Amino acid sequence: MTSTALPEPEAYGSATQALHWIAAASTGLYQSADGGKTWRGGPIEGERAFTAVTASGELIIAVGAKAAVLSPDGGRSWSALKLPDYVTNVHSAAIVDKNTLWLATREGALRTDDGGKTWEHILGGLPSRYIERVAYQAETRRLFTVAQNGDLYVSRDQGESWKRAEAGFAVRNLAFARHRLLAATTFDGVIYENDPTPSAGGGQK
Repeated sequence: MTSTALPEPEAYGSATQALHWIAAASTGLYQSADGGKTWRGGPIEGERAFTAVTASGELIIAVGAKAAVLSPDGGRSWSALKLPDYVTNVHSAAIVDKNTLWLATREGALRTDDGGKTWEHILGGLPSRYIERVAYQAETRRLFTVAQNGDLYVSRDQGESWKRAEAGFAVRNLAFARHRLLAATTFDGVIYENDPTPSAGGGQK
């Protein structure tokens, strides 16, 4: 399916790399190769309702309520990832490398080190349930998660241990720009790190 615009006015998540844009929507996953002028896409592997998508190089992972799909070649081909039976809701995903992926789920943070064949429920300082967001910052090799209550957690050792960051705000979503962490808050707009090197917390509006 090709269109000059997204098939619905609201998309739930996006990933961009130069002119290659990817949008997650309730009717499928859509890609634009011309900076958003035209779009092509639809359901992937039988899944329609996608809520988040992230990309690293040619590797793309998109998630929906109970599903995750992976493309190793920039969206030309897709495969469904087998998730643990106990997972009831997937919120977002992060890519560390082609083997190591993370999922934020209602049942907590999940990590795979074999490209999605097996998954491990990660604690190490994280809440056991209700992880809303997960993100990886390649430049600083840090992982971040956001809990349902807005608490922000950071790991500097590839997810082996986690500490709650003193952000001072209830966080809802994360993004990165020029090595800095940006966080959308529940009531206080967007905050950012003053210095990404020594601390993950301590933002500024």
